[in-house]
Amino acid sequence: MNKMFLLLLFVLAGTLVLGGCQRPANQPARPQLSEFERSMVTVRNGGFAHIYVFARKDGQTLQADDKSYMKAHPPDDVNSMWLLTDGERRVILGTYKDLTEADKDALTKRLAVEDYTGR
Repeated sequence: MNKMFLLLLFVLAGTLVLGGCQRPANQPARPQLSEFERSMVTVRNGGFAHIYVFARKDGQTLQADDKSYMKAHPPDDVNSMWLLTDGERRVILGTYKDLTEADKDALTKRLAVEDYTGR
């Protein structure tokens, strides 16, 4: 009886290792999300009222002076979230309070700004 138990255990373990837990063929695999999409999900899960995406107008990676410029024009919200993403090419801002018109104007002079609020 002990040998039968070991044989059954061996067969069961082999089945699991060799594909017994594979996804059924009729279920498609979920597509992989890009870094930007994963970051956007993170910000959206924060429940923020406003979401903005900032990038350099030339599409290059954000440099230290670009990041400093963004930090100089923050929303009036201590609970905002700034998330650097997309290979350091974009920053996603989640905030409960909207940017002031002056800050929006200053940011759009230097950066491409997309409003993702409600998307």
